Amino acid sequence: MQQSPNIVDSDQFTFDADVIEASNHQLILVDFWAEWCGPCKALKAEIKNAKVEVEYIDADDNMDFCNKLGIKSIPTLITSEKEIITSYPEILKKLNIL
Repeated sequence: MQQSPNIVDSDQFTFDADVIEASNHQLILVDFWAEWCGPCKALKAEIKNAKVEVEYIDADDNMDFCNKLGIKSIPTLITSEKEIITSYPEILKKLNIL
């Protein structure tokens, strides 16, 4: 299955360009996830239809970066409006608003 054009894999090295700079022009959602995380996989199914750009950051591959940002659990969704959402129901609620 082809990935939606509004979904991008990002990491600690591309975060500034992918998220910080891009957020000057549009709303960006950043999804911190891991392959082994069941709720993360379920969230990906919900996010694939988001009408905004979604940046995926693999928490396992970017542990130090996640710690630096204060990510303590996954899935965690951050908006470029600096809203941090860690509750799965709240994430789904936010996606329904978008």
